[in-house]
Amino acid sequence: MMRRWSLPKTRAFVCAGLGALELLPGCVSDAPTLRASTDGGGDTNSGGATSSGGAGGTPSSGGTTSSGGSGASTGGATASGGASSGGTTASGGATATGGATSSGGTTATGGTTASGGTTSSGGTTATGGTTATGGTTSSGGTTASGGTSSTGGTGGTTSTYCTSQKPPSGVVAADFQCVDFEKGLPSSTIWVPTSTGNGSVMRSTAKASSLPYSILTSVAAVDSGLNPDTGTLAWNDVGSSAITKVSLAAALNPPPDDSIVPAWSGDMTLLCIATGSNQTCLTYTVHGSTGFSGDYTGFYVSWVYSGGAAVRADCAISTTTTLKPNLWNNVSLDVTLGTGAIQFFIGATEVTSSCSGSFGNDTVAKVTVGSATQGITTSSWAGYIDNVVAAVSR
Repeated sequence: MMRRWSLPKTRAFVCAGLGALELLPGCVSDAPTLRASTDGGGDTNSGGATSSGGAGGTPSSGGTTSSGGSGASTGGATASGGASSGGTTASGGATATGGATSSGGTTATGGTTASGGTTSSGGTTATGGTTATGGTTSSGGTTASGGTSSTGGTGGTTSTYCTSQKPPSGVVAADFQCVDFEKGLPSSTIWVPTSTGNGSVMRSTAKASSLPYSILTSVAAVDSGLNPDTGTLAWNDVGSSAITKVSLAAALNPPPDDSIVPAWSGDMTLLCIATGSNQTCLTYTVHGSTGFSGDYTGFYVSWVYSGGAAVRADCAISTTTTLKPNLWNNVSLDVTLGTGAIQFFIGATEVTSSCSGSFGNDTVAKVTVGSATQGITTSSWAGYIDNVVAAVSR
């Protein structure tokens, strides 16, 4: 007997054959995930229009929108096996777990950007925000290690003794010198070095008035005045106007006196000013004969004038204020050409009394620091000099 099929059954067969591919108008799928009634916050239960979570990212795994998306739960508009496994975007799409905002930030883990995205937990930028360690902002401030400025900043100029020294009033820069030896020995075209015999002058860190450098100057015993030992630095200042005064200051660290030696018939100079046919020096001798003592050991001031008949004189230094061995002594030797005044200071105390010499007119001055023997010396000498300042007034 022939059985007649009705139209509704045909549609059901066709619809059943399509399965989860695409539903024709009027078809009802037998798949258990379609169009259930409202459940847990969405229009449809798993696979419905919206599910648990708020407005969130567009896609998630398996669906057009991800878990917590604009109205989609796991599986979005179609459940597992929907439009395509992995959907429009896979996990980590426009917004991930947590919807519009996650803990504290615009997007949470897996948001617009993954870990370290536009905002992560707690703030505008977290660890690895806009830039990672050393970026625009990192933990702790505008710049972290490796940022715009690192530990210690850009750098800077190191201060030394001479950076704080300025020419005295009325002295122009060309007539002023300061040498502290921190950046090396001065240019040999400005301060000319001289070493003869066993004499020497060298930079040293063994002692320093302003750390870390000074110069060590030394001479050996000399048995003939024809072969002096010299270890000096000399600056020659040439100008066009007449000189009125020259000052030479320095820090000295002398050794103890070596008095258990035969008498020197000569001496040794340590600081000298030469101008106006005159040379005035801080001088040292051991059991030597001076203009004020027949047996003297220590420092004194001597001067020689050679502008006519040669004249020499010695000026004693006060015994109450003396140069202390193995310590730094700030000293100054000044000559005034107009009056002939010669002054030696230890610290702020003048230790010469009524010392004067003869000077002619001059436009050139030469200042010398370091040891140089004159005549016979029976023992060696070595001492330190630092922070040399010379000024010529015109």
